[in-house]
Amino acid sequence: MLRKNAVETLFVCYTRALSIVVQLYATMAYCFERIPKIIMKRLLFLGLLVALGVYGCSKFDAEPKVTIQIQEIGEIVGSYSLEGTNPFGLNLLRYVGEVTVSMGEGSTVVVSETIAGQTWAGQGKIDSDGRLYVFFEEMDVEGTWAFLENGNLHGTWKPMGGDESGTEVWTPVR
Repeated sequence: MLRKNAVETLFVCYTRALSIVVQLYATMAYCFERIPKIIMKRLLFLGLLVALGVYGCSKFDAEPKVTIQIQEIGEIVGSYSLEGTNPFGLNLLRYVGEVTVSMGEGSTVVVSETIAGQTWAGQGKIDSDGRLYVFFEEMDVEGTWAFLENGNLHGTWKPMGGDESGTEVWTPVR
């Protein structure tokens, strides 16, 4: 029997994929009014398969959400691979990269993210909820990451003053 969270995750995945297929259908119907129905059905089925593969269940949906409060910076110091999505509805544009977390001066955390050959430096701290808060000054971006029981850091980030958030999962490099 599936757990409640697994059922909710599947529902979210298929809802997202169905949304893409509906958009695809509307676009195809507008652009190709004379396509025979059998071809249209096959294209929609192919679109559903692509949508599930590209935007369906991902690392972001399947991660366990059991968090552990970070007590000290040393618990998260290390190298990570990252997988992320962009805000503003650009979740189809996933990116990957590398992250290094190290101790700064006092109780600060230094984070270095490298994505597509470009490196960004951020400074942060452990907040009162035991999460990692980081501010990337040169990009004017802030984010908060929770430490999961499997050792990953799962976070959201957004431009300062923005409403839309992107998502990142940092997986320890072993």
